[in-house]
Amino acid sequence: AAASMRFTRLVRLLSQQPPPPPPPPRVKFASSEDLAQHIRSRIQILGPLSVADYMREALINPLGGYYMKGGMLGSSGDFITSPEVSQIFGELIGVWFVAHWLQHTRGQSVRYVELGPGTGTLACDALRAMSKFPLGNHVSAHLIEASPSLRTTQAQTLAVDQGVSYARATKPIPVVWTDALEEVETDKPIFLVAHEFLDALPVHQFQFTKEGWRERLIDYQDDTGPVKLRFALAPEQTGAQKAVTPWLPETAQEGDVAEVSLESLRHCKVMADKLKACPSGSAGLIIDYGALNVTGDTFRAFRSHKQVDVLDQPGTADLTADVNFGHVIKSMGKKVQTFGPVTQRQFLLQMGIQERAEVLCRNASPAVSNQIKADVHRLVQAMGEQYKVLALSTAAGSAVPPGFAGE
Repeated sequence: AAASMRFTRLVRLLSQQPPPPPPPPRVKFASSEDLAQHIRSRIQILGPLSVADYMREALINPLGGYYMKGGMLGSSGDFITSPEVSQIFGELIGVWFVAHWLQHTRGQSVRYVELGPGTGTLACDALRAMSKFPLGNHVSAHLIEASPSLRTTQAQTLAVDQGVSYARATKPIPVVWTDALEEVETDKPIFLVAHEFLDALPVHQFQFTKEGWRERLIDYQDDTGPVKLRFALAPEQTGAQKAVTPWLPETAQEGDVAEVSLESLRHCKVMADKLKACPSGSAGLIIDYGALNVTGDTFRAFRSHKQVDVLDQPGTADLTADVNFGHVIKSMGKKVQTFGPVTQRQFLLQMGIQERAEVLCRNASPAVSNQIKADVHRLVQAMGEQYKVLALSTAAGSAVPPGFAGE
């Protein structure tokens, strides 16, 4: 009893104390030079950075990372994605899931899940297409986005009000956000989309030398003055190299470069685990630029739609590397069926992009009609070979899905 009274008095005493002052706000870097100096300081203390660590600093450093600023997508930003080119792209993604639902999960409630939804344009167009079919009565949306500014943009694009999207859809669709795919429930089948998601994940680079593979690192040139970064080679095996040894080519020539994204491998495993944990009939589309087997140095930067030096002005350009779809498929194991990858050109043509464009052109002015045709040409021709599409399915005995015939 005495101990209980002492505890009660202690609680009352603590409740009378003023709350601790809030922590001082973190000041964002004023310029890319500030971020570059931060990177140099980190190298001075910890040694040269891996390419993967440099990408993390340049892209997601909360005080000056590229993705923390917003405004990078679209014609006025640094790069434009397929959904921003034409509404037809997102519509055909929605139609693909409608076809899967009709064949494998008809009548069931499903969850549309998109990783890194960007401006929300793809989700908006895909959900609108789904809402025109009975699937619209059975779908909710779950967007995986860590950036607060992008979440705001996505909510505006989807016209979200009190957790429901009214964006040009014939039926209101519930929408929620989380930071990670692991947080998505597995009580219903998932329709997963990862569009230009994997290409932005950090990659480790390795160069073949007389001593074998060595990791490429990023160092600095001078201790003072404007920061100038440069590439260097690790003198011996790094921990990352030991971790990716099974993923490196067994044969190579001196000077060859190989890339492995440990984060991409982890995310793909999570995707496969999540789809497998859901009721049968889950499906997914991974759309990105890359190839079944990526070789060489594909690490690059884009600023104002132009390719620039990857080490110049960190935090002001998008950093990316080609997706190795062979690694993606291997990392998923036998938990899901995979189809492809096929070119974006094949996928869109087989899904009926030309026919959909003709329908839109019928009621359009000559100027709008010409723009529709130009946009379709860009998606199919200019971007059609570079981008690849991989389909995932957990439906028993899945036949080759639409868009992948003749893979």
